[in-house]
Amino acid sequence: ERVELDNLVYSAQHSFIQRIWNTAYNVINRANTVIANVDSAKVTPALVRRVHAESKFLRAFYYSRLVQFFGDVPLLLEPSTSANIYPPRTPRAQIFAQIIEDLKYAEANLENRYTYNDPINGGRATAGAAKALLGYVYVVMAGAPTNDASKWQLAIDKLNEVITNKALYGYD
Repeated sequence: ERVELDNLVYSAQHSFIQRIWNTAYNVINRANTVIANVDSAKVTPALVRRVHAESKFLRAFYYSRLVQFFGDVPLLLEPSTSANIYPPRTPRAQIFAQIIEDLKYAEANLENRYTYNDPINGGRATAGAAKALLGYVYVVMAGAPTNDASKWQLAIDKLNEVITNKALYGYD
């Protein structure tokens, strides 16, 4: 199977390709379920906002992988039900628009950094991670096959926010 990937001669039945697809949509469905239900939880508004932001970050991350691997893919923004088990493909431009919207929400509502000496916070999505992923998405959109040259400057600006604020976001 590895040789098939190296030679770019594989099908949808390839186990690696299936794992990418299945993992992404499992995480996306879980994120959608959390987004749909966290408002009814008996927690503080700040926690609800953070959970929404973390879920949207994960959804954006996995959609960014899917759109790079497969192009047009189904865009699911609600938890899966028997009514939406076979959704149609959505144009890549709409997928990118949703990724950008989710990441902008995440960067505005996540903490800049967490104290990692507390095991509860280790590995959490941060505003810096959302900015970095958004910059990366802009780079992807600027390149082939989208070729949207207007995204180059957006990528530079977004990534410079992270690079020039190392202390704020905790990246070096």
